Amino acid sequence: MNQFIHHVPHETKSLGGEAAFLQTEEAQQLINQIQQHLSENEAKAILYRYQHECTLEETADKMGLQPKTISRYVSVGLKKIREIVKNKERADKP
Repeated sequence: MNQFIHHVPHETKSLGGEAAFLQTEEAQQLINQIQQHLSENEAKAILYRYQHECTLEETADKMGLQPKTISRYVSVGLKKIREIVKNKERADKP
């Protein structure tokens, strides 16, 4: 899955200096969380959909699965990531 890491989201390319670095750093941290905490298929589906801006059909084609299956991987994966982020925010509060 390392092929996903080297892609910089197109939104950050137009930003300059620190803003671009911070946004890219935040994106990289999120990608790392996705890869560490989700199943391989959930992570691939989310990264194809949101990092590479593929449709469900394109993602399904790339992964050799049905769009309905991709939709489920994305839904479950996003739910897991939201829970991880929520727990991290709770842990970071004093």
